[in-house]
Amino acid sequence: MPKLQVTEQEIKTMYEDVSKRTENFRNISPEILIKNPKNILILRLALSMSQNEFEEFLGSKNKNITKYETGKIKKMQQGTAEKIITIITEKIRKITLKKILENLKKSKKESEGWFRANADNLQGLKARRKGAIESLKTRITPQEQILSQELTKLQIKNISNYALAENIIVDNFIPEKNLIIECKEIKSTSKRENREQIQRLAYQGYKVKFRFPDKKLWALIKLGMKLTEVERQELQGPFDFIFTDVSELTNKLSN
Repeated sequence: MPKLQVTEQEIKTMYEDVSKRTENFRNISPEILIKNPKNILILRLALSMSQNEFEEFLGSKNKNITKYETGKIKKMQQGTAEKIITIITEKIRKITLKKILENLKKSKKESEGWFRANADNLQGLKARRKGAIESLKTRITPQEQILSQELTKLQIKNISNYALAENIIVDNFIPEKNLIIECKEIKSTSKRENREQIQRLAYQGYKVKFRFPDKKLWALIKLGMKLTEVERQELQGPFDFIFTDVSELTNKLSN
């Protein structure tokens, strides 16, 4: 990911221009990207995504996001713009200049070193996954244990705490189906805590998908509060399916 060179003043000017042209982001037209592809940076920042995450989110294979943002590509094809806007408008909600500027600072750090910018999230994941791989196998959560037992009943071979790579360990892996299942149990009744836990799960999902895009990725979530539409949409970025009950998941596997 190249270093992001744009200034806050440039972002403010772009934000005001895009906001005006889209009726305060209520009517986002492909024209804003066709005529000025650099505007895609405002939309990416509105989604709080790095360039890598954004490319994965859009399903982009030509890796042109950076070229659009830096102005190396002066005009975007109409079909490309329409596809991007269709995907983006389903996810974008309230957009403020404050949010854009906060995400700009994070994105600049990411362009200098993505893992350093996400140190807090990484520490959380490492805390959950710390220790040797062999010792991890003895520390299976109750939710992961129930899932493994149900899969075994269905005679589906599965591996708990499976190491995809040295620093990426997933909760459950089904080799035959090339399927990863990440489990998350949230007991808190705090909306803020709920949101943070969902974000951590989404982060883990993006991390896995970025490194292993060929693998299917499901999420099994047990929580005390109802999963909100915004939280579900956030998880739909990296995860192919989201389940809140083990039986739903096993039924999907059986069909």
